[in-house]
Amino acid sequence: MSFNSSTNIDILKDTRTRFPNVNPLLFEFNISADLGSEFTYRGYKAGDEDEIVPLLVEAFNGWPKMDCGCSPMDHWRWKYLDTPYRMELSSVALHGEKIVGVGCQYPTKIKIGDEWLMGAYAADLAVQQKYRNRGISRKLVEQNVLQLLSNKINHVYFVTSNPYLIRSYMEDYPEFPYKIANMVRIRDIGKHLKHLPVKRPNLIKIGYQILKNFNTVKNYLQQKCPETSSEYKPKPIHSLTHELTSTLDKLQADNPRYKFILDKGSEFLRWRFLDPRSGSYLIFYHYDKDDSGYIVVGVNRILKDYPIGYIVDILATPGRTIIVNNLIKKALEYFDGLDINTVSCLITKNHPYEEVLKHHGFLDSRVRLFLFTLEYENKSVIAGLSGNYSPGEVHFTYAGIDSLPAQTPEYAF
Repeated sequence: MSFNSSTNIDILKDTRTRFPNVNPLLFEFNISADLGSEFTYRGYKAGDEDEIVPLLVEAFNGWPKMDCGCSPMDHWRWKYLDTPYRMELSSVALHGEKIVGVGCQYPTKIKIGDEWLMGAYAADLAVQQKYRNRGISRKLVEQNVLQLLSNKINHVYFVTSNPYLIRSYMEDYPEFPYKIANMVRIRDIGKHLKHLPVKRPNLIKIGYQILKNFNTVKNYLQQKCPETSSEYKPKPIHSLTHELTSTLDKLQADNPRYKFILDKGSEFLRWRFLDPRSGSYLIFYHYDKDDSGYIVVGVNRILKDYPIGYIVDILATPGRTIIVNNLIKKALEYFDGLDINTVSCLITKNHPYEEVLKHHGFLDSRVRLFLFTLEYENKSVIAGLSGNYSPGEVHFTYAGIDSLPAQTPEYAF
């Protein structure tokens, strides 16, 4: 859809009528943007990627910021065209016939409350440098809204740890009602700070050591180590057999405790982690007739002298801490075998998995990942989660975002 035809203005008016809970100024602004503007906006068309991908590479000084093992073009097509849901949700800004800006988003299923809904993740937004500060980004966001609504998608989320964007987004968008903890295990903090310098490194180093020692003493005094068992030996997944597909789909179906969780079905996992264009990931799993669970690990080697490890996703049969413990133990054995110094993991703050991570030497870096959400048809669904459910009923990990960040923000140890 474009902003420069009477037909599309009618579509905008119809959309405004069908979704009265959306801020009406959004649609009025879109309609008036058609008049006298030197830029036009529309949804993605086949072949646009020939201009989109070079634009992203230039705008981000290299894209994507991870070693995917394939070309940026192949990665973009995997990410935005070949999803399990087969929806094209991205938008472009044009100056004449030339694409000068792009807003990329991809669909995903989201469980909110007791219902599975179709949602989307807003991932890459970029404008060519010489066209910036002309309001193009805002119009791209508005065009993205139309792409979502035309596909009957009413929920979108996006994340950032950039202080400038956080301040900007907080003025316009509701923050997710649960905090996301950015957990990190660093074996040698001196080595870490040498490769990823930050301001006040000595204070950071001292703060990290104090918290690390405090966590060790706390674990000792509590004498409450997670269960472990030699019977649970996670194995790697290289492809999804029929049996594994059924097990993973059952694991998602058997997790009614979660009132907010992104798609964890076999088709999503196959696309997200087993397609070679997605990046270099490895899934370890355990399953038997009663229990099952998996953990996804990844290494970002974009910094050649200092690769960083990630626990990208983890899910197990409800209440089975023993499986979670063994999965994390297996992941850390994998990273230690690769001599990875720093391992990061995202999890909902105060989720039961957080305590298991702490017993394995993880600390809360206190660097917040801000998760923002938008609802277009029913604004109370996500907001209604707050206060009604515990953090243990809200699941969010690196699997919910599109990259593995290789830069270290200012830690707040």
